[in-house]
Amino acid sequence: MAGGAVPHEKGPFEHRLPRLEPDLRSLALGALRAPRLILLLGSAFSSRSRHPRRNFLFRRTDAFSRQNPRIAGHRGNSVGLQWLPMGNLMRFPSAVKRDPAIDVWMRGHAGALGTIALRWFETIRNCGDDVRELLHDGHPTGCVGDAAFAYVNAFKAHVNVGFFRGAELADPAGLLEGTGKLMRHVKLRPDNKIDDDALAQLIEAAYADMQRRVQDYQA
Repeated sequence: MAGGAVPHEKGPFEHRLPRLEPDLRSLALGALRAPRLILLLGSAFSSRSRHPRRNFLFRRTDAFSRQNPRIAGHRGNSVGLQWLPMGNLMRFPSAVKRDPAIDVWMRGHAGALGTIALRWFETIRNCGDDVRELLHDGHPTGCVGDAAFAYVNAFKAHVNVGFFRGAELADPAGLLEGTGKLMRHVKLRPDNKIDDDALAQLIEAAYADMQRRVQDYQA
C-alpha cells in the first residue's frame, strides 16, 4: 500500500458494524477500543431496550464534532450524546391520584406525630394536579406523574419530610439534613418549632424541580 501503511485488520466485532447507521458505526468503532465506555454504552442501550423512554441514560442529539469528544483515539465525527434527566430518579408507575393505603397509614399514626405527617403530606398532595402518590417502602410518597419528589415518614420521636433530589435544592434556612448523594430530609419534632414557610418553599421547589425534569425528558 502507498506510504507503507499497514492495512487495518477488523476485529471480531467490527464485521457486524456496517449494519449500523454511519454515525453510530463510528461511535462503536471508537468504543471497541475503550472497555469502560463499552460498559457505559451497554448499560444505557440495554436499559433503553427494556424500558422504552424510561430510565435510559442518554439519547442521540445528531450533533457532531470533529474535535470533541475524542473517543479512544477516534478522529472522525462522533455522534452527540445528551444525558437525560431521568437516569437517577425513583419512578413508580403504580402511583395514583389518591392511594387508600396512605389514608390507612395516617390512621395508624395517631397523636402529634401523625398530625405533623398528615399536615406536610397534604402540602405535598396540593402542589399540583399532576401529583400522584403511593405507599413506598412503608411511607407516603408524592410523585410528579410517576417520578417521586417527596415523602413523609414517622418514627418514635420525630417525622421526616424527605426529598428525592434534596441535595440539589437551595436551602437558605438550613433545614435539610443528610449526607447521601441525592436525598435529603427535614426532621420535625412536636417540641421543636421550625420555619414552616421555609419547609413549604422546599416542598414547592422540589415539586417544580421534578416537573422540569419530567418535562425536559418528554421534550
